[in-house]
Amino acid sequence: MRRIGFVVVCIVSLLLAPLRVEPQQATPNRRVGVIALADAQSGTHILRALQDGLRQQGWVEGQNLNLEICLAEGRLDRLTGLVDELVRLPVDVIVTGSNVETAAARQRTTTIPIVMLIGADPLGAGFTSSLARPSGNITGLAFDPTPDIFGKHLELLKELSPQTTSVIIIRNPQLPGGAAYWDATNRAAQKLGLTLRSTAVQTADDVQPALATIAAARGDAVMVFGDPVTFRARRQIAEASLKSRSPLISTLREYTEAGGVLSYGVHFPALAHRAAYFVDKVLKGAKPGDLPIEQPTKFELVINLKTAKVLGLTIPQTLMLQADQIVEQ
Repeated sequence: MRRIGFVVVCIVSLLLAPLRVEPQQATPNRRVGVIALADAQSGTHILRALQDGLRQQGWVEGQNLNLEICLAEGRLDRLTGLVDELVRLPVDVIVTGSNVETAAARQRTTTIPIVMLIGADPLGAGFTSSLARPSGNITGLAFDPTPDIFGKHLELLKELSPQTTSVIIIRNPQLPGGAAYWDATNRAAQKLGLTLRSTAVQTADDVQPALATIAAARGDAVMVFGDPVTFRARRQIAEASLKSRSPLISTLREYTEAGGVLSYGVHFPALAHRAAYFVDKVLKGAKPGDLPIEQPTKFELVINLKTAKVLGLTIPQTLMLQADQIVEQ
């Protein structure tokens, strides 16, 4: 572990790194900072995907690259300090995990390029004024084409469980750009005759009250707006949903693999792998404004058959045929 400062910890995990190779040249290694609200356990597979992508682009840690992987472990108050330390090193580029980290990085530097792994509504979040020609120092990958895709989750829920009339939404209302997703979900709910109840989860302290809300609303469905805090607590949320016999749907497959019943969205590790392309271009001299922000074109439907059986749900054949992955254990 590498300690930077006295209040934050930047973790360079041997488990995440390839075998070290001694530099064969005198030129200094390039430095890439990675900042995430996650912890090492919940973010390992994503960091591995980023490292794999960098290796494919020719960047090998210990040979021509130094990775400064800084994990806030769920502590929002650590993000500013983490960014400041990366700026002081300095790093050549900062990779951010989500809107929360991107907003923190943007507040502390306007000169170091920032590559988003998963940017939710970058325009609405104010990160750029154009996807084709990013303004400022931010580029990378968007989470979805438009927030309206969130209505698709409720449509899938009604197809899976037609009797559902009420849905508990677990979300961070302060997430930059999050208002557009909430509005899109509300519009879809009205069309489908669903009642929504929002439960705010902004920090780790909000998780337990959210679990209590799920436990008290037996039979209601639960939908999670994926963000770093709920991502870390996904197993707790899935367990609470199972106990209350409430179908859990989400935007990321990790929630379904943890025990949710259905997810529809992008594959997070695939985005992390693709982010290496942007890092490579920046390290070779490209400016963020020269690298259009990419919107995903592939979305995956993941169904947890074991959870469906526990909840007494029969997966319609139409959904089974659409599924990209079926979780059975």
